[in-house]
Amino acid sequence: MSYELKQNLANRANYGAQRDLSKIKYLIIHYTSNDGDSDEANGKYFANNVVKASSHYFVDDNSVTQSVPDDYVAYAVGGKCQSNHHPMYKVITNTNSISIEMCDNHKDGTVHICDETLANTYALARALMSKYNITIDRVYRHFDVNGKLCPNTNGLLEDALWQNFKNNIVNSTVGNLGTSTATTVPTPAVNPNKDSIVSRGQQHSINFTGHTISTDGICGTKTLANIARCFQHAINLDYKESLAVDGAFGTKSKEALGKHYVKNGEKQYLVTAVEIALMCRGYDPNGVECPGKFGDGLEKAVKQFQEDRGLTVDGIAGRNTILKLIGC
Repeated sequence: MSYELKQNLANRANYGAQRDLSKIKYLIIHYTSNDGDSDEANGKYFANNVVKASSHYFVDDNSVTQSVPDDYVAYAVGGKCQSNHHPMYKVITNTNSISIEMCDNHKDGTVHICDETLANTYALARALMSKYNITIDRVYRHFDVNGKLCPNTNGLLEDALWQNFKNNIVNSTVGNLGTSTATTVPTPAVNPNKDSIVSRGQQHSINFTGHTISTDGICGTKTLANIARCFQHAINLDYKESLAVDGAFGTKSKEALGKHYVKNGEKQYLVTAVEIALMCRGYDPNGVECPGKFGDGLEKAVKQFQEDRGLTVDGIAGRNTILKLIGC
């Protein structure tokens, strides 16, 4: 699939400052949520209206319109959290990301991205990833950044179909997500996240809690629940509590956590939970032990997580850091 690349720059009030291209670290996938539109129509809309929102690219079934230059910041992923799912909140920002919006160019009463548009999105994504050295584990949904239900189409808020989408970016040139009626089906793809830090963290969470989840390399809702289970299990082991290890870190779990913390030099199960949680979030603590041993590698990972989340950077995994790891 090939596409025609056009340019219709947005009104200058709709996007931000110029940036060094080396700042681009993440690729974010969106959808316009309109039933029946096009890349050209979106280009015109953002050029002719001041809405203080934007995306770098709009994609439909036969062309791509660039609306914001790559070396400028688009107003695409900012704002407050809109749901409990936001694993990359404050890690991915407008400044360090580049955004693609998918258009539904068939007006039929349902917002659905056709295979041709998907194929063009995969192709554009590959081009941008190659240009800016973005690996597949740094491709995210808007949903993963601040919890906005975007792209809420084609089942892409479901982790399995989102993984298929990412597989197809790497392995395929066609649009089929496995649910359409297209006759051309991509060769079964290798999961590019299979051996990632996140997938290894997911496996450690299974080993520690006994609760099975997919080791798909995506820090989704089920992975976040297993992170909570890790902390519940660790609190029970370390502090002789009797919390239900159910993945719902509610009032009783927070009360049991209290002001407990772990720091460099300590050895306990709460350290294990911190190590696993960081891996599930994409940070490398330099190993997982049971009970955990808090070493320099873990301290470095904790500090990086704290810096990314706007927390006090002290390398101590205290209440605020633990709750952020859980997603509370």
